[in-house]
Amino acid sequence: MVRDRLTVLVGAGGSVDLGVPGTKEATDFVIGDDPWDEADEWHKTDGWIVNQVFNILKQWYRDPADQNFEVLLHAFEGMATLERAWRPGAGGRGRVIWSLLTGGPRGELFKIFQDGFADRGAGRLLRRLHGAFADHPMDKSSANWRAYETWWRELGHAFDLDIATTNYDRLIEEAVPSVDQGFRPMSGEEGQRFTPMNFRGPGHRLAHLHGSVNFGYRSLTHEPNRYAFPDGFHDLYRFDDPKVARESWGARSHPTAQSGEDLIVAPLITGLQKPDKVLAAEPYHSYYRYFGNWLEATPRLLVIGYGFADVHLNTLLARLTSWHGDARRVVIVTWLPEDEWVLHHHSGHYRHDEGIVAARLSEERQGWFHQMRLYEPVWTSPNSRCRVYQGGLRSTIDGHLGDVIKFLKEP
Repeated sequence: MVRDRLTVLVGAGGSVDLGVPGTKEATDFVIGDDPWDEADEWHKTDGWIVNQVFNILKQWYRDPADQNFEVLLHAFEGMATLERAWRPGAGGRGRVIWSLLTGGPRGELFKIFQDGFADRGAGRLLRRLHGAFADHPMDKSSANWRAYETWWRELGHAFDLDIATTNYDRLIEEAVPSVDQGFRPMSGEEGQRFTPMNFRGPGHRLAHLHGSVNFGYRSLTHEPNRYAFPDGFHDLYRFDDPKVARESWGARSHPTAQSGEDLIVAPLITGLQKPDKVLAAEPYHSYYRYFGNWLEATPRLLVIGYGFADVHLNTLLARLTSWHGDARRVVIVTWLPEDEWVLHHHSGHYRHDEGIVAARLSEERQGWFHQMRLYEPVWTSPNSRCRVYQGGLRSTIDGHLGDVIKFLKEP
């Protein structure tokens, strides 16, 4: 018997109930002290670089929402690009066009443009980011965890799940142990290798679109040429233990975009050049392609805690209506309490990206945010193709789990 499939997209809001840091908490961790700093002058210098650049960015990006680790990594990529482009004799892709339009670093940035400082700062950022998500405690006896497991169990009973997540944490694979990520063991080696052909079977599938704390690099001490032809230099492997994965990172060169800009493609994708990065290595490149295939093949979409801030993903989501027309069923689980709705609704401001994509998915000119005359915890579009649950994931699990499944099942 062939079961209905359901495409699920999970963002940071799908993890916060379980203590996983949000963007602000992760940013605070990234710029915070590292235990290594006390005993190691090298790491202390790396910490100084990260904090110095972050403090300068705060003067430029005045909105607190923009003062985050993604913008910080983007700054390091830009610095690494300019550092290379300003060297005497830089040519080819090293001569990026915007380096020709600048005369050198601003005074307060001059020291940071020393050789290798940008790469060191980016390395520190990514190490700390991994720690923020790999080391958070997971209390499986808590009520939140039991509710989370129930959510995935009931969805898994009703559908075969194609789950895509922008999160780095391991919550989904812990709650759905049978989920397939497309990795298989390598004989005689630690870690698992990704092959796209393993990601086409029945059952539940999971794509970490922007990386995972379990991703790392294959050791080249064991038959270094074993996968020289099918695998790329930047391709990632999966390790059961996040600490083992992190230890495999080491120092690596980075690819460049066609424009010549540095791309820091790591086991955790962040920054503002994600579209270029997802094409640079496996499994990102296949995950992104499969996510598009899932959306095109399945009219049912469940979005959990995703803020619609990634343009490359929104481009795919926005096509759901043209792919499926009136057959589509879309559920969005978000966090919009009544006091926030009242504040932004009456001031004329709303969550721009989320509002635009939700309006397109529901085929409403203004979408749910502006259509409510009075606050409603659950909003259904007039054409009954899109529903928004505004109380966050835990509230939706407790009060609406059956309704979510029923709505997604309806023709």
